[in-house]
Amino acid sequence: MSWLEKIQKKSNTEKMRLMWTVLIISAILLVILWILTSKISKNLPKDTTLFQTVGKGFKDIKNNYGK
Repeated sequence: MSWLEKIQKKSNTEKMRLMWTVLIISAILLVILWILTSKISKNLPKDTTLFQTVGKGFKDIKNNYGK
């Protein structure tokens, strides 16, 4: 019997308890992953050249169509 069939045979309250448990564990893991990746990104240098290029492009469009 597969694990899915075992879950299907459980009562509705047991299924809801299992669903909430999985949901809470998933949320905790996502928060931990979010915290770890935010600490890693603080240590890396930021590349802002894309934003500068886009900003210059908007200024050029504004200057060309503003005439």
